[in-house]
Amino acid sequence: KTLFSATHLHVLFEAALKHVAGSITTRFNFVHASRRFNPVEDDFVHHLEDFLCLSSKLSIDEKSLLKYLASAIVLDSLPPGTHHFSARDIFTSIYKSHCHSAFVSEDRHSPTEWCALLDTKYCELVADLEVRNLAAASFHEQNLEALKIDWQRFRSSRTCLYCLRRKPEHGLPCGHAICDTCASIFGTKRDHMEYSYQISHCRLCQKPGDLTIHFKPPTAGSRLLVLDGGGIRGAFTLQVLQALDHYRRLPYPIYDDFDLALGSSSGGLIVLMFLLRRSLKECISAFNKLAQRVFTRKKRLGGTFFAKLCSLLSSVLTDSIYGADGIESCVREAFDNETVMFGCSKRARATSAAPAYFPAKFIRGLGFVQDGGAGKHNNPIDPAEWESKAIWNTTPDLALSIGTGYARDPVSPRFIPQRMRFRDRFLLRLCRLFNAFLNAQGNWDDHLNRVKDEERHKYFRINVALDEEPSLDDVEKIPDMEAMAHKFLKSFDFSSMTRSLFAASFFFELCEMPAVGKDGIYCHGIIRCRSPNSRALIQRILEEYPAASFNTDHDSGLGGLNIDSLCAMCGLFSKVVNLNVCHSDHKVSICVKFNRLGKHPISGFPQTISQVVDKQKLNAQFGRPDHKVSGFADVSGCRCKLKSKRKWVTTRNVTVSKRRRISPNSAHSLLY
Repeated sequence: KTLFSATHLHVLFEAALKHVAGSITTRFNFVHASRRFNPVEDDFVHHLEDFLCLSSKLSIDEKSLLKYLASAIVLDSLPPGTHHFSARDIFTSIYKSHCHSAFVSEDRHSPTEWCALLDTKYCELVADLEVRNLAAASFHEQNLEALKIDWQRFRSSRTCLYCLRRKPEHGLPCGHAICDTCASIFGTKRDHMEYSYQISHCRLCQKPGDLTIHFKPPTAGSRLLVLDGGGIRGAFTLQVLQALDHYRRLPYPIYDDFDLALGSSSGGLIVLMFLLRRSLKECISAFNKLAQRVFTRKKRLGGTFFAKLCSLLSSVLTDSIYGADGIESCVREAFDNETVMFGCSKRARATSAAPAYFPAKFIRGLGFVQDGGAGKHNNPIDPAEWESKAIWNTTPDLALSIGTGYARDPVSPRFIPQRMRFRDRFLLRLCRLFNAFLNAQGNWDDHLNRVKDEERHKYFRINVALDEEPSLDDVEKIPDMEAMAHKFLKSFDFSSMTRSLFAASFFFELCEMPAVGKDGIYCHGIIRCRSPNSRALIQRILEEYPAASFNTDHDSGLGGLNIDSLCAMCGLFSKVVNLNVCHSDHKVSICVKFNRLGKHPISGFPQTISQVVDKQKLNAQFGRPDHKVSGFADVSGCRCKLKSKRKWVTTRNVTVSKRRRISPNSAHSLLY
């Protein structure tokens, strides 16, 4: 077991050469070199500290604590395909420094003593694992079930308690949360959709509860849906979404075409209804009912100036125009699902806490929170891109922003008086300055000005100019907003937007490491589709664009888009294509050519081949974090036996010669 395989020896030899070229005084560490493509990040310390804080509050015994921590490290350190290094060398080289930093806050032992105890327990578990001949994932799962820990008392929105390595992304019905990687490890892959997994029960508390999780493919970009805030004007947003849904004519909801949806105020409420898988008709009905019930004014004193002044003073003293009780009960009724982190009702109440209209909402661990629109994000396009970057570290394929109407800019007067008018006094100027913070259209314009010209085609905005903006709580204006939306949308062209959405449903994956020859790098891969219903999507595209095909950025054909690429059994789309590029850092683009004028890149493109290799972790020869087999694209795709014809397409005229497979990093140097 201690002998290196040919694959491992090749990788380590290349790493050693690079190390010696950079430094001849520093010792080469084989264990560190094996984790080059699966490193332990610095945030591992924070996850350890988070769990240690929980365990201290809940008084977990030392034996259970050490076994749990050691088992989590076993899961992370021994994925399939790794080399059998000494357990003590693994812990000392990779984990000891992180654990030492995390144990500083523990008072039962010194950090050094804690690390020694954990090292011993880790070595014991690795020895037990080898004797029982189990996979690390199965071994860790059995340990979680056997541990004498009351997991029902443990909750964390910052750390995945399955692995202690990443932040959780998905809430289980029992209240625990899980990260994408652990969902891939412990979940069951669903056959009829790419990167879709089913979790049958919680591995911590063992409670049953089905959860379906859809991942963004690693080589794909993100698709963003951004909804403005605007109180009752959210009725316009829902009408736009319904019109777009009618135009695309697909049997699954519009929100399934997006990877991340963000909204402020009324937009946030709509996003939460999407989270609960409600149809657009249900969303419209629920939104109207919620608005009618929530915006019930307190008893008026009349319409005089004195009455308005009293109402203003009352709002200041009570922190809101409307009381908290009404919105609390309505939101709890509309969003009664508590199966996700913080609970839908809490988040719905927080995003709808518009300043002056409703009091702020207190959430334990976060403090008092209110409508994000008051913080210059009434159009949350900036937070959407920040979140997308933080979650996936990728640029968006497209961003669709839907407004709630905006006031037309006032016409410049022909005569400008020299004396200051009343509306230009300090207090009124201050009010207008505050309203500028709520100007969602201005937020969008500012954001678009920061986008590079060559990327602006990814950004779509649907909004309408209003002669007069209705108040956020004027429920009588909802029918007018819906009528105005219908009139506006009759002449609106959704074609470019839907073509971008259709193209972003396709993504490309390599089937194997690229091969290098004297004329370039040859890439054998597959174009896949992440749509919930690939057959319906392709039929819809061919219905309007019967000559649709895949092309490169140099207009080299990759074959037509056709039904024959669908599996008759599982319905997944797989189109085998082959590319030739001059070197691994050369940016290429694969596009869907709908017609002579309409061509849109598939998801994640343009990008370099080396980026595709890194995202798929094809070069992680010592094991992948998700415990899938390294070097093969077996994470996704059709499992049925399909016979596909290969068609070689090159981006330039080359002579195909004998070639060998190497890493993209060394391929670049061989081409020079």
